[in-house]
Amino acid sequence: MSKEYYDSIEREHLIPGSSPREVYQVVTDYPAYPQVFPEFRSVQVLEEVGAQQRVEFLIHLVLNIRIVLDIHHDEATLTTEWRLVESNLVTDLAGGWRFIERGADTRLVLYAAATPRSAVSAWLINKATRLILSRTLPNIFEALEREVLTRQAGRA
Repeated sequence: MSKEYYDSIEREHLIPGSSPREVYQVVTDYPAYPQVFPEFRSVQVLEEVGAQQRVEFLIHLVLNIRIVLDIHHDEATLTTEWRLVESNLVTDLAGGWRFIERGADTRLVLYAAATPRSAVSAWLINKATRLILSRTLPNIFEALEREVLTRQAGRA
């Protein structure tokens, strides 16, 4: 994996009244993403071996993005880590999620870093990163929170 990333982010969000396991279950339910997140057009689990899944994401932000990730799930520590397999936009992508108990709430931490394919990709990634940080990422956190509440209500 390349050591020189174009951009990296780390963001946190508190999901009140939820356990880390509840939030982890929503985040790792990849086939449900198109119903939870409007930006995700299609998500397919291509392969599953033990605690690792290869997942293809088709996302529309500023443009259509295809990303295939190998995602390692650690249920004992409630973490995920991903690495890029292929993409039409970046040559390297790594990141993950952490789910941390804070009393009756969960602190959700997303971290990621990417390397663009070209100067044009760098411009697009910069534009997409600004969009993700200003609008899309807050919307994703809010959608995760709504989905956790919906699933909690379904079990009640």
